[in-house]
Amino acid sequence: MDYKRQNTVLSVMFILVGMMFLVPATTEKALAIITATARTTICCFSHVTWGLSAGRWIFEPKLASPTEIYWKTAGRIFPPSAETGYVRASVGPAHSPVVFSFHSPSVGLNGCAISPPFFGTCTVLPPVAPLPAIFGYFVTHIPTLNGGDINSDEGDNSDNDGDNSGDTP
Repeated sequence: MDYKRQNTVLSVMFILVGMMFLVPATTEKALAIITATARTTICCFSHVTWGLSAGRWIFEPKLASPTEIYWKTAGRIFPPSAETGYVRASVGPAHSPVVFSFHSPSVGLNGCAISPPFFGTCTVLPPVAPLPAIFGYFVTHIPTLNGGDINSDEGDNSDNDGDNSGDTP
């Protein structure tokens, strides 16, 4: 067999095998896909708005149910770009504003936050090829109309206990 031909075949095979491993690893972070869900077990979300300062929406934020907001974003493949944005909603009977922010840089760690922070938690699961990074927001505490916490009796100034039989119309 001709040595030139053998070298050419080996070179092509080396390039193809190398691409099988390198391309998925580099495009996963370059795509910087985020799948995010905000959930509450307390009440419901309403008045959902959103914004991106980097990246693009694959699925704009929407109410998947009264207690769940879902969205998906992606960055550019070349040049690699970050995804940075927020989803704002009202939650609970007092329609308290809550903001779910996210950041997925083209290089480095992903980050997320809930504002105000005492409303709940945010978790980022790192991407595992071919799956995107998963952001989970969980609203666990919201203020009541009286200023207390919906999860406690704090702020409940009523002596009524739900009996309206003596009320006048």
